Amino acid sequence: YHFQSTVEYHCFLLLEWSDLVLDVREQFPLHSLDETVAIAEDLGVKHPEQTVRSQRQGSAKRSRRLEPMTTDFLVTLKRPADEPELPVEVALSTKRSSALRDTPRKVDRLLEKAEIERRYWARRGIPF
Repeated sequence: YHFQSTVEYHCFLLLEWSDLVLDVREQFPLHSLDETVAIAEDLGVKHPEQTVRSQRQGSAKRSRRLEPMTTDFLVTLKRPADEPELPVEVALSTKRSSALRDTPRKVDRLLEKAEIERRYWARRGIPF
């Protein structure tokens, strides 16, 4: 496993010890970049991007490209026989609570990206 933060690590430990959890996949890719771009456009927000540096003829050049998105955890659960309506999979995102006390611009961006994830999973019938 590879975790991006101690919050992810602690969440994983809780999942790992739960009798209800069958499988945990971390940094699960949202496979369709076209779909996440369309969701961002529907929301009227910018899709996540990454800066790419390239070396050409002795000079460094920076460019931006769309960044594939991931969800921190995709968890497969046991479905109790007496509760067939429970989901088999759940997508989880972990953030420090202090992230919500950041600048309004950063909080808004955090929520925009979370909404892209939520809608992606909603299209698949998976709670987020």
